[in-house]
Amino acid sequence: MKGLNDDKMWEMAEKRVGFRRHFFVYALINIIIISLWFFTSYKDADKGGYWFVFPLLGWGIGLAFHYWAAFHDDLSSIEKEYQKLKEKYQVDEEVDAETKDTSGNTRRF
Repeated sequence: MKGLNDDKMWEMAEKRVGFRRHFFVYALINIIIISLWFFTSYKDADKGGYWFVFPLLGWGIGLAFHYWAAFHDDLSSIEKEYQKLKEKYQVDEEVDAETKDTSGNTRRF
């Protein structure tokens, strides 16, 4: 990726490592939850149902968003938005400079 400085690369690395840790915890905890279900409710699955699916899917949705944030950081759209804001506020500063007279007082139209 062009134009990345050390700070941006460091931030991207932190996000990716954070996702990997999140995924590891997700996998470990869900293995425990499924094991609990298997050893306690598997024989009576008709009565208790497959309750482990709800935390698995709910947490999985959050994990998917974390993945997207860590690996699909759209820097080009961020740069475009930054340039728009920069242009907007530079224009505002130029207008402010034009409305001030030589003594620094603001002229009223």
